[in-house]
Amino acid sequence: MLKIIFSSLVAAFLLTGCHFTNSSISAPINLTSSAVDVTSNSVGSKKGEATCQAILFIAFGDCSIAKAAKNGGISKIHTVDTKNFSLLGIYSRQTLEVTGE
Repeated sequence: MLKIIFSSLVAAFLLTGCHFTNSSISAPINLTSSAVDVTSNSVGSKKGEATCQAILFIAFGDCSIAKAAKNGGISKIHTVDTKNFSLLGIYSRQTLEVTGE
């Protein structure tokens, strides 16, 4: 009976994916960066960030473009990038980085 419970837990652990990262890489440890959008050929002089986190199955935070722009005092957005970190599906973090004027 203990072997069945242990096997079920291991299977559930291995099949657990990323909580909210939009990275195309699915791995037990995920540390990636990717571009979301570019509205200009240049990177702006101002930078703002917004972060979301998840522990187990509970996610919290505001990682919207609007929040990142507000945090950086940006009214005209040039680029939007995302940084993702996930550790074994137990902890995940997504940071949205906006540059602009």
